Amino acid sequence: MLRGLVLSPQEMHPLRVKFASMCRKQGKSSMSRAVLRELLSLPANADLMCAKAPYDKPLLVLALAKQLYQDEQKDAAIRALEELANHWNKRINPIPHSTGKEMVPPSTKEPARICAKVLLKLGEWTEHKARNANILPAGELSFVQQQVSPPYRTSRENRPPETIAFENTINFYQQAAKYDPDWHKVWHKLASTHFYAVCRERPHPRIIHQKEKPPVLSKQVPASKRAMPVIKPASPPPPAQKSPQPAAFHSSTNTEPLSDCPVPPPLGSLIGLGPMPNFSSPSPAQPYHHHPSPLAFPSGNTMYLEHAAQAVTCFSKALMTSPGSRLEDTLRLMQLWFDFGDHDSVYYALSDNIFDLPVTTWLEAIPQLMARLDCPHEQRSVQLVLRVLGEIAKHRPQAIIYALTVASRSSDEHRSKNAHMVLDKMMEYHSKLVGEAKLVTEELVRCAILWHEQWHDALDDASRVYFHRRMQDNNVQAMFDALRNMNEMMQKGAPTTMKEHSFQQTYSADLKEAGQYVIAFESSGNVKDLNQAWEIYCAVFKKLRDQLATLNSLDLVYVSPNLVSAKDLELVVPGTYDPSAPIVSIQSFSSKMSVITSKQRPRKMMIRGSNGLDYQFLLKGHEDPRQDERVMQLFGLVNTLLANNSETCRRNLTIQRYSIVALSKDSGLIGWVPNCDTLHTLVKEYREKKAKIPLSIEHKTLQKLTQDTERLTTMQKLQCFESALAATQGEDLRQVLWLKSPSSEVWFDRRTNYTRSVACMSMVGYILGLGDRHPSNLMLDRLTGKIVHIDFGDCFEVAMLREKFPERVPFRLTRMLINAMEVTGLDGVFNYTAERVLKMLRTNQESLLAVLEAFVYDPVINWRLVEGMKKDPKAKKEPGGGRAHVIATVNAVLPSTSTTDSIMETIKRKLDGTEFAQNDGSNPLEALAVADQLALLVEQATSSTNLCQSYIGWCPFW
Repeated sequence: MLRGLVLSPQEMHPLRVKFASMCRKQGKSSMSRAVLRELLSLPANADLMCAKAPYDKPLLVLALAKQLYQDEQKDAAIRALEELANHWNKRINPIPHSTGKEMVPPSTKEPARICAKVLLKLGEWTEHKARNANILPAGELSFVQQQVSPPYRTSRENRPPETIAFENTINFYQQAAKYDPDWHKVWHKLASTHFYAVCRERPHPRIIHQKEKPPVLSKQVPASKRAMPVIKPASPPPPAQKSPQPAAFHSSTNTEPLSDCPVPPPLGSLIGLGPMPNFSSPSPAQPYHHHPSPLAFPSGNTMYLEHAAQAVTCFSKALMTSPGSRLEDTLRLMQLWFDFGDHDSVYYALSDNIFDLPVTTWLEAIPQLMARLDCPHEQRSVQLVLRVLGEIAKHRPQAIIYALTVASRSSDEHRSKNAHMVLDKMMEYHSKLVGEAKLVTEELVRCAILWHEQWHDALDDASRVYFHRRMQDNNVQAMFDALRNMNEMMQKGAPTTMKEHSFQQTYSADLKEAGQYVIAFESSGNVKDLNQAWEIYCAVFKKLRDQLATLNSLDLVYVSPNLVSAKDLELVVPGTYDPSAPIVSIQSFSSKMSVITSKQRPRKMMIRGSNGLDYQFLLKGHEDPRQDERVMQLFGLVNTLLANNSETCRRNLTIQRYSIVALSKDSGLIGWVPNCDTLHTLVKEYREKKAKIPLSIEHKTLQKLTQDTERLTTMQKLQCFESALAATQGEDLRQVLWLKSPSSEVWFDRRTNYTRSVACMSMVGYILGLGDRHPSNLMLDRLTGKIVHIDFGDCFEVAMLREKFPERVPFRLTRMLINAMEVTGLDGVFNYTAERVLKMLRTNQESLLAVLEAFVYDPVINWRLVEGMKKDPKAKKEPGGGRAHVIATVNAVLPSTSTTDSIMETIKRKLDGTEFAQNDGSNPLEALAVADQLALLVEQATSSTNLCQSYIGWCPFW
């Protein structure tokens, strides 16, 4: 090694130990053993079991133990770490602190970190053993148990192995936290252990408020709690069980028997931990992951609340000691907060900890906080949410102003009232900002959906409800309901812009006359009155349809003069707020908005920032943008994981994100993705200008064979599908990449980026259950060649679960996408990248599950899961437009368990690699290797049998 020429052997030692660890992590076990033998001065073929551990070199012993554990020499690995911990424990002399707690003196910080690392690893190994159900039988004694006095050993032998394993793990993690209280990882592990104990004790905590009442609160308030004016008086939680006295690492003097259902000791002190836990027989090592922990033991009805309170404290400590963003810890903490925050022990743990966290901790989780404003049955939890939002509004107002303004206009009474409470407090500090936000959001909503469009859509919905069902149930009332809001708007809402005045002058007389006929029908029941009303409505609808067909731009002078006059605002440009960067405020709005030709007619607009740059946005109406906002959160976490992974960080695998700012429940601003075209646009352009073939030539070929594919059997569909494929070679996208590249070098880079982005997003989309990946929802970056995904309305496999035209593929991997990968196809860059991304996702499944659980159980998102399963994909608009605005007409067949729990179980099995395993109920599911799981996924995605069952709008031929 070149470094050996300039570094001494002592300086080289930690580098070589690190090299051995890197080899072990990369699966190069033989190379790792060779380096360790050299460092331990062993012969070339010597067994590492024969090595005498040099405890004066702790990092080397730790690396040796990890290698032994990986080589299935688990008992030897455990003994090595026990002896290492004993050796270094003697060198640490904790000193008393003024608070009564013990602290590690500065001179022993390094030994303390070593002991913490050793104890953390022992805790992980104990937990992994328990997960594999290889609990030590009652008659066997481990190395450590043999050091414990007989009375204590007897008391443990009569206890359930799950209880002992849980205590062992908690004991290890608490010891590690005592030695290194500033280490984020140990607090995270301790919090996660308590969290999974809660999951085990209460498998369905989200229904706790429906089935159980919180403990009755007394009327006295402790002095430490009286500073909370918005909290109702309540008593402090009962005192926790007193911790045992401090003990040596292998103490044999503590003979006090433990109870069968112990309460976890207070984590504030983290002292007085019990004797060293026992160890069990060898079992395969697995990565730390998410399953509800078998370490959680059966106990009383309130035991889960003690674990929840401990988990809250530990997650708070983890967030305080974390050097960077920890979205997964924040969401786990919030999950406990929202599920159990009305119970005394958890409530006071929250009150004592969450307000010590920096305000920036909550910025990433603002959507989840806002979603809880409409939960009237969680009064104390909502009050804590209001306090946190109040702190954000005071110190970081730009981060929350848009969300609060939108919530204040909600139709939900509780949500609107709570949002107004925070805004009123915010007015004390930032009154101008609040006024500007109200003005901008109201005017943008006005521009997103004109009165013309509102009436057009209302009449369309009313006619569909009435005329399509009239022969069955004469659904007149449903028609009235569809028009009621619009009639009330015409009666109460005075026009404020020239565009609205124009609408009123053109249509108000006809609409008023039709309304009078409707009133006459309600009083007399004469069908002639209703028919006369619909004659007028139909005439108005045709005029509106023709007028909207020619709508290609909007002049803000006529549509929203208030936006034109809004200059040099304090309000931040939507989606640009960064707490670590200077604020870019709104300088002005462009006076023109271009209208994109599609069913929903989104607007392309521009905002000039105070930095002189122009920011482009897509202003969309008719759909809820909040689910896409949550998906962007997930992509942010995935990008962080990709950047921190040694195998993915050098391959430019980041997922393209864009800002999403909700303006109302059915409109929002979406950051414009520059230099991108949809695949539908690219293929259309290529076929019209270069190939000189019809855009839908495959579909036309199919129609020559059959007019009604829905009535065909699967085999008949497959034959027709293959015949349609033969009409073209599927080289369109491949040719587009080549023709749009200025040189072969640029083409090669773009092709590589294209293949990697397809592989990366295929794996992430598979875990997310992302569907509806038709060519208009995939975009190609003209400069980099990366594939960019948009429109995330069908997540969590709702597209696979719908009754009509369910999707059969885990992700889009059609022949056109494969051909663009050139000669290696799926066996080159795609397979290499996909395998490493999937491995990374499985390794970090705990973090991913924290975010995904927050999505699935979010009250804002939950209802959309069921609605998505009812969609008929054929009811969607033409390709090239985005998400459909449809009326659900098909009843979905839901899983036998609750929808959300079924979704989470599916995601967990994907991340475990057990999705394809067959479970007979007698044995645990066997996880597939990453390569095997990927091979099965690719087989499903490329199967013609699966593709031929897709609806035509998905363009399976491409």
